[in-house]
Amino acid sequence: TFGDDITNSCRPCPLGCTSCSDKHCTSCDRGWKIKSYLCVAFRPPSCKINEYFENEKCFECHRSCLNCFGPKNNECLFCKRPLFLLNHKCVDSCPEGYYSYQNNCVRCQHGCSSCSSYDECTACEEKYFLHQNKCLSSCPQ
Repeated sequence: TFGDDITNSCRPCPLGCTSCSDKHCTSCDRGWKIKSYLCVAFRPPSCKINEYFENEKCFECHRSCLNCFGPKNNECLFCKRPLFLLNHKCVDSCPEGYYSYQNNCVRCQHGCSSCSSYDECTACEEKYFLHQNKCLSSCPQ
């Protein structure tokens, strides 16, 4: 995550980033590489979009993956619609504690047990209080 000065909130790093600073990726997930401060899916030019490159050959991705870095169902980079990407696995829907954003499951912010977007909590974890779609550790005055 990074601090967004415009909204004064924590935002998730861009897709493919393992770490970021002010929207700029500083490191990428496996199967991604940094290009112009963003992580882009790495696919050798000889492989098709639904294939991955290993030992100088192209191999087909798992049937649920649109793009991948290995043959298993938990090695996806992008999912075929209408599936959602969650921890490199394609799922039918995002679980509790996550919301869908651009066909990805993104974790709700800290304290939220359920949300419709990063800024919209709909339920809070234990010991947090819902106030104006935010989960707070104590109620405001």
